[in-house]
Amino acid sequence: MKYSGIITRWGAAAYFALLASSVAIRHQLVGDFGVSYAQLTEFKIWVGWIYDATVALIPFALARLLRLARVPPFPAWITAATAIWVVLVANASFFRYFGARLDWWTVKHQWASVGDVEQSAGALAATGPVALSLVFLVLALAAAWKAYGDRPLSGPGWIHGALGISYLVLIVLVRQSPVWMNVVNLGEQNRLPVVSEHALFAWWAEASSDTETVGERVRGDLESARRAGLPGPAELLARFRDFRESEGPPQGASIRARENPAFPMLRTFEPGPEEAKALRERLGLDVSKPVKVLVLILETVRAFEYLHPETGPVVFPRLRSWVGRHGILFQQAYNSSLEMGQTVRGQFSILCSSLPNWGAPAVVIQYSTTEVACLQGVFRDAGHATAWFGGERANFHNKSAFELTHGTREMYGKEYFLARGITERIGDLGVADRPFYQETLRTLESLAPQGGAYFASATNTSTHFPFSELEEAPVPEPLRSRVSGPYRGYLSRLRYLDSALDGLLSAFFQSPASDNAVVVLVGDHSTQVRPPWPLDAVAEEELEYRVFLALLSKGMKRPGEVVHRPVHQVDIAPTVAAAAGLRAPVTWVGRGLFAPEPTPWLLARGNSLSYRTLGRGCYAELSESSPRCFEAEGRDLMMDPERVQVDEDPRLTEFFREVTRANRQALVLNLLAPRGSFVRSVEGRGVVLR
Repeated sequence: MKYSGIITRWGAAAYFALLASSVAIRHQLVGDFGVSYAQLTEFKIWVGWIYDATVALIPFALARLLRLARVPPFPAWITAATAIWVVLVANASFFRYFGARLDWWTVKHQWASVGDVEQSAGALAATGPVALSLVFLVLALAAAWKAYGDRPLSGPGWIHGALGISYLVLIVLVRQSPVWMNVVNLGEQNRLPVVSEHALFAWWAEASSDTETVGERVRGDLESARRAGLPGPAELLARFRDFRESEGPPQGASIRARENPAFPMLRTFEPGPEEAKALRERLGLDVSKPVKVLVLILETVRAFEYLHPETGPVVFPRLRSWVGRHGILFQQAYNSSLEMGQTVRGQFSILCSSLPNWGAPAVVIQYSTTEVACLQGVFRDAGHATAWFGGERANFHNKSAFELTHGTREMYGKEYFLARGITERIGDLGVADRPFYQETLRTLESLAPQGGAYFASATNTSTHFPFSELEEAPVPEPLRSRVSGPYRGYLSRLRYLDSALDGLLSAFFQSPASDNAVVVLVGDHSTQVRPPWPLDAVAEEELEYRVFLALLSKGMKRPGEVVHRPVHQVDIAPTVAAAAGLRAPVTWVGRGLFAPEPTPWLLARGNSLSYRTLGRGCYAELSESSPRCFEAEGRDLMMDPERVQVDEDPRLTEFFREVTRANRQALVLNLLAPRGSFVRSVEGRGVVLR
């Protein structure tokens, strides 16, 4: 060649090594996607390979353009190549855990939390294809050093500049070509599947076509709905709250819309005296004394391991004993949180009786001033002490900003427990559960001395992903021989939690803090770690949404009771408030854990929708078009093997689909209640952040 560095063997080696690194990561996506390469033609995998080949040109384009400034290109090349690799690994790891692509808004709003979960991210990325991709990346960097070294490129600058610009033009053309060829429409929900797109191009599309904020996009959706003559978002949510399956999708205005047309979700929660009395008696609570409440939000505790005959007695022997002697078990409890920020989405449903913000940042993280009634605020206004305890940082995922403005007076996070000398840790997120629970009880007793009324929630961290087996909680034989890998680690973490809860409950029920108290134990969300036992497609779907849920009290009327009808996390807040006999303005969608007809479970993933009512369970993931539905009344669709398929009700599906859109609009645009209804300034209100 006349000009060194324009096209060289080492430059070509760097390109093909970088391309191989990207292809290896795409192979990881294919494996997690669960299809063979023979099936991938229908998913347009060839577009993904073309994208990989094109994106690999970006470092070379930068190297050419830097020749115009006579700057050594290697630092820019290594930065660009490493950035591409990090983006691809992050997307593949996210998909491996959540089963969804890593969208730009997730990165934009939650990148600050990466340091808290670096061990989890590392475990997700620890796969053979990712390791191979790293080897190829190192080879690419070595070849790039041989091609460029620490010197500017030789030869006329205009040639390098023209090549750099031509690379960039080619990149833009390839990025746009699927749109021009009608392979995909980037302006709508029609997107390439995750195995066939490139995360960098996907983020580019979201960031460039989404120059407006999430709120502006949602506002545009709302305007489109209004032009189509659809009811307002709060009205649709009110219809959902009042929905009865036997009556079908509601057509007219809800009762609250007729009473309060501006804010139909805002109502006065006021259980009747007989209702409150009957509920207290059922829970074994004194009808003449204030009710205390302790909500234990259990990290990644799903229902399957508690219910399964091979795992339940081995993994949860102590918790099963507590529920049998002091509790009510809700066998079919559902959670609707599968997107990033699962824990705070689950907490939002539990404490604020609200569906999570599907397809947008979690409310707690991004919309902490949303006017929504939460249990901590309702109990604060009733004169109770209110506190939050967590093994993680108090402001992890913006939690303190939301809690303190929605009723929590005192917050005790990892910083507080470390200052108290609790340094034992399991995982990278927070302090170990056993000492965390012990110190939580001591602090709670000091907050409500002499039997004072309180409302407190506590979230553990030791059962957070990644799951490794603990020496202090090994999985015993013969179960140990049946399980391996992450699932064995998951069972070990649950056994440790079982022991930690036993220590807490033993001390709690001997403490004055338990007098006239109800304890809520509820999983925040499920996990995609699969058990080794054969499950059909319906049971595998249910596995992702079902969480553990039980109520405990010292004098439970009928201990060991099992409620078989389905319930949702949003039903917890109305039940707790009714047991306490509280009267308060609320925006809740939940009906209560003992309501004759449960709150339907909904789950939105892009344009797909799954749902469960008393009579049917419908799952979008089991069909390429409309959801497949099964008879559900009197059945546990996760544990019962018999299936009776029924026809989908398109009107019901469309109603629930509109509800999921309305829910996002109401939360993002703050349409549930007038400003100042529930969000309070923390200044001068005696709040404490530990």
